[in-house]
Amino acid sequence: MNSKVKTVISAWNAVSGNVRGIFVRMGRSASLAAGALLLGGALLMGGCSKESDDFPVGPSEEEGFVEISFFPESMGEVSIDSRAVDGVNQSSVRDLWVIQLNSTGTAQLQDPQFFPRVYGSVVKVKTKYQSCRLYCIANTGNATLFNDVTTDADVQAKTLTVMREWECLPQQYSLPMSGVWTGTPTSSGMSIDLQRAVARVVVMLAADIPNGNSFDLTSVKVKSVPSVLYYFRDPSKLDPGTTAASCYPPTSVGFVDEWYDMTPYDKTLGAQAKECGWCYLPENARGSGSATDQRNKTAATALGGALGQGNYATYIEITGDYTNDVGYKYVGNTYRIYLGADAVKDYNVKRNTVYTVTATIKGMDALDARITVGSCLSSPDVYDYTDNATGRVLYAKSDASNGSAMAWKNALLACAETPGWRLPTLTELNIINCMRDTWEFTSNGFSNNYYATATIDTATGKAYFLNFNSGLRSDMNDARVRCVREL
Repeated sequence: MNSKVKTVISAWNAVSGNVRGIFVRMGRSASLAAGALLLGGALLMGGCSKESDDFPVGPSEEEGFVEISFFPESMGEVSIDSRAVDGVNQSSVRDLWVIQLNSTGTAQLQDPQFFPRVYGSVVKVKTKYQSCRLYCIANTGNATLFNDVTTDADVQAKTLTVMREWECLPQQYSLPMSGVWTGTPTSSGMSIDLQRAVARVVVMLAADIPNGNSFDLTSVKVKSVPSVLYYFRDPSKLDPGTTAASCYPPTSVGFVDEWYDMTPYDKTLGAQAKECGWCYLPENARGSGSATDQRNKTAATALGGALGQGNYATYIEITGDYTNDVGYKYVGNTYRIYLGADAVKDYNVKRNTVYTVTATIKGMDALDARITVGSCLSSPDVYDYTDNATGRVLYAKSDASNGSAMAWKNALLACAETPGWRLPTLTELNIINCMRDTWEFTSNGFSNNYYATATIDTATGKAYFLNFNSGLRSDMNDARVRCVREL
C-alpha cells in the first residue's frame, strides 16, 4: 500500500506559509499565540466570587481588584461538525482560576481565586499591585483544584486524567485553557492570552488505486495518546529539545492505545478526499527523528530509535484489505501516519494546534516503512510447475546456480539459458512469496533472502529485489534467482 500524505498544521485561527516535501505539503501558522484565546480588559474594583456591587471602592496602593474581559478570537479554518461529542464551544470560558504568585514564582501574593460561573465577558479579581506572575486557567470544572498551589511548579504539576476523548472537556463541553501574564498590575488594565490545553486532529482519506486493483477500508483510529492532560505549560517551553528528558509528558504517565475511532460509516474512498472525523487530544511532544523521507517516518526513526520516543508518539492507523490485479487479496494491511509539524522528522503534537492529515491510498508499496502488508488469503490461477497443471505462471522448483547470489545481468542470462524461462516481475515475485507455503510445503527450497526481479525502478534505473523474509523491496547488486515461465 502506498500513499500520498498532506498534513496541515495550524494554530487555531490562522494558517500561513508552506513547506514542500517529496509527497507532502505542510502548512503551519506563524505562532501558537496567534490562535490563542485573548483575554483583555481594564483594571477595576472587584472580588473573587461576588457580584460587582459587593466590591469595595478605592483600593489601597498595595492591592486592589482587576477586571478582566474576555475576547475570543475567531477559529479560522476550524469548523465544527456533528458527531459523538456534540455542542463543543472551543472559545467559551465557563469557569476560571486566577493565581497570583511573586515575580520569581516561588510564593503566593494572593490566595488562588476560583470563579465557578463566568457570565458574559467580565470577572473581577483581587490582586496585589506588585511585580508578579498572574495565572489564568479556564474550564477545569473543579472548585478545589488549585487551592494548594504556592509556586510555579505547583501550577504546572496539575493534571487531568483522561482515558477517552470526551474527558478532555471537563466543563460543559468547553476546552480547558490557560495562560500567564507577568508584570505589575495597575488600574490601567492588562490582557492575558489563553491557549487551549489540547490539540485537534482531523483526518481526510482518498484513494487512487491502479486499474484492476481495489482497497477496502476497514478502520481509521487515533492511537498512542497520553492519559494525562496538563492544564498549564509555559508558552516559552513548548518546543521539546533533542533528548528524551526534554520530551513531554514523561512516559511514566501511561498511554491510551486506541484513543478515538474515526472509521466513517461510508467506507467508500474516491479521488476526492473525504473527512473521516476529528477529535481532541492532550499534547504529546516526542521530539525530532532521523528519517530523511516521509516513507520512513516510523517509531524506529523517532528520537532514541526502536526503543525510544517513537513507542509513545501519537499516530493515525489506517487499516484495510488490498486486492491486486491478479486476484490476490491481502487482508489487514496497516498504514501509520505519525503526527507532527512535518511528515518526515517531527513527532510533536502541541496544544492549541490543529493537525489536518490527508492520506491518499495509491497501492501496495513494501518500500514504504509505514506500511505493514497483511496476510494473503486468495490464490488465483498461478501454479508451481511441479503440480503439472495449467496456469498463467509457473516457477522453478529450485534457485538458479544452486542458490548462489549473482548480479542482475547474470540473473537475466541464467534464466534465459533455458528457452521459455525468465526473471519474474516484482508483482509475480510478490505473489510467489505470498503463496509459496500454500503451493509447496517444504520442497520449494526458498531462502529468506533477496531475490532478483525483472522490474526496473524508474527513479534509480536499477532493478528491484524482494526480501522473502520481510517482504520489503530494494535496489541491490547481488541476489538469488528463481526463474518463471508462462503457459
